[in-house]
Amino acid sequence: MAPTPPVVHELPAAGSFDVLDEDILRGDRAATDGPGLLQFFRRHAVQPGDDVRIKGLVRQLGDDDFDRREDASLQLTGLGLRARPFLQNAVVSPDVEVAHRARECLKQIDESSSAAVMAAAVRVLAKLKPEGATAALLDYLPSAGDESLAEGVRLALSGLAVRDGKADAALAGALTDRSAEKRGRRPTPWAGPRPPVGRGYLAPTAGGAKAPA
Repeated sequence: MAPTPPVVHELPAAGSFDVLDEDILRGDRAATDGPGLLQFFRRHAVQPGDDVRIKGLVRQLGDDDFDRREDASLQLTGLGLRARPFLQNAVVSPDVEVAHRARECLKQIDESSSAAVMAAAVRVLAKLKPEGATAALLDYLPSAGDESLAEGVRLALSGLAVRDGKADAALAGALTDRSAEKRGRRPTPWAGPRPPVGRGYLAPTAGGAKAPA
């Protein structure tokens, strides 16, 4: 009888990690196509009215009524990464109950798969490059709630910075807009591909980073 050949474990082929990202999304029943991912990020971006609601839920963590405190904890945990920045501020609350519940909510959020799913969605969207991807990621960036996830969004934006030899209009607009809302979305410092220099584009600074022209 011929000897059984040894099993050879090969390294994953180039691009196979993209399949893993898509599997992560499918496991969470999230979209894996361009239009679906755009909708996915719009749903997960904190809207102007959401911050008022989330701040209200954080205050409710210290309500005199136990059931209302429990309800606030459940809702904040369900909001996932969108609630994370608000909960991080709440852990230093002078109200012991608010601080305790905020830590518990953060623990549950951090132990969930939310961050892994969002990170996979960012990478797949950056690979597919559908029209509107830059605007969707810019709108989502303040909602990332996790610095490593936010850095992944910035890296994705660097790959989307130039389209057909021109700076992406949504990105150029965010970098030059002086409104408070847009300033909060700026992916700075910029280290992406160098687009044409001119009004509305990014001009190189002395350190090599890009700043509004």
